[in-house]
Order: sequence, then structure tokens, then C-alpha cells
Amino acid sequence: MKKCRKCEVEKPLDMFYTKTAAKDGKNSWCKDCSNIAASEYYKKNPEIHKEQNKIYSKKCKEKNLVIVKAITNLTCSDCGYTHTTTAPFDWHHLGGKDINVSQLMNNCNTNKLLHEISKCVFLCACCHRIEHERLRKEANG
Repeated sequence: MKKCRKCEVEKPLDMFYTKTAAKDGKNSWCKDCSNIAASEYYKKNPEIHKEQNKIYSKKCKEKNLVIVKAITNLTCSDCGYTHTTTAPFDWHHLGGKDINVSQLMNNCNTNKLLHEISKCVFLCACCHRIEHERLRKEANG
């Protein structure tokens, strides 16, 4: 148990965020007080928050691009077309799509990105269109 320095209520340790620099390894404010303070700060400083999000998203995208390049070599799985960016490529889901891979590129949840990529093949835009045309024809008989 620990007493929050903000609301002065004694709470279980799991109600405090981890802070490695603290003697007990926990923040001095409980999670509820910390969340309220963070929310108020973001409401008062929206421009700072937007700028921080831009920087964070850019770093995530750069990190994820390195991962994508390592997995795909930026080469189409069907025709072998290669390019220096991911722009002319698409992720074709083989089944069980949870979210678009492109939406995960700005997200730093690498495990989620890798999980979604594992359900896909990396195709150039042309091969991706051909694949969807083939699937439409199959569906229509």
C-alpha cells in the first residue's frame, strides 16, 4: 500500500505507475491523479501535444519502415518488381484481416504490425489489382 501525494488516499501499489528513479519504484501520484493531470495538461497545451505526436509518429514510421524493408526487401512476391520506397506496393491479406498494415506503420506497436504482416503477401500495385480481379472472377463463378 502507498499513499498518493496528490489525493492523499492510500492505494495498492498496482494503482501507481512505475518510476525506476523512485526508491520504491513507483510514481508518487496514483494512476487516477496522474491521468487527470495529464488530461488537463493536454487540454491546456494542444499544440505541444500535436507536435509531440507528429514527432512520435514519424519515429515509429521510420522504425517500422526498416522492419518492412528487412522483411520484404521492397520486392513484389509475385513478379519480383523492386522499388526504393513502399509507395508502389500493397499488403494483400490472405485472410483474417484485423487492420490495414498501412495504418499500423505510424504506430509503435511492432508486435501488432508483425502479426498483421504475417497474414499478408507483399505485392506491387499491379499484381495486387490482378490478384483482386482473379478473386472477383472466382467469386462470380
